Amino acid sequence: IDLRASSARHGARRNRLYDRHFVRMLLGQLQEKHRHLADAPGADYAHRPRTLYEFDDTFTAPICGFGNAENYYRTASSAPGLKNIRLPTRIIAANDDPLIPSNVFRDTAVSSSVDVRIAEGGGHLGFLARRGHDPDTRWIDWRVVDWINEVAHSTPTRSASEGEQTPSTV
Repeated sequence: IDLRASSARHGARRNRLYDRHFVRMLLGQLQEKHRHLADAPGADYAHRPRTLYEFDDTFTAPICGFGNAENYYRTASSAPGLKNIRLPTRIIAANDDPLIPSNVFRDTAVSSSVDVRIAEGGGHLGFLARRGHDPDTRWIDWRVVDWINEVAHSTPTRSASEGEQTPSTV
């Protein structure tokens, strides 16, 4: 949604250990890739990146043609595109996500086809519930299945060949 906000959250003091661990993991993946593919893009840096922002500024942005992290974050963030979505879309986020601030979902203009749901808890992709409420404790999986079934049985779609309204199916 907002890569700059997520990068800033990643680099926040409370996430510093995770941020550094994540960057070490990314650097390890680059080394592993070079081990198997000698011509794979590598991190060519004057000093070893220690934060996600530094990694993006040093490696991700230049390799992908964005130049620097700020341009990458501004250009590649999906928030500006949410107002153009025409297919039924549900975004589920959590207030307690340690890496993606939930306010970006509240502050972003979305089309009428987008339904944003912000749960109080869920962490970063955790969405764990107590046993007995869902077939397993990962409640988001079942909310996604429920939503797909709801959309499949209630939303008309336009046939590309005939231009007429027909019910969608899964």
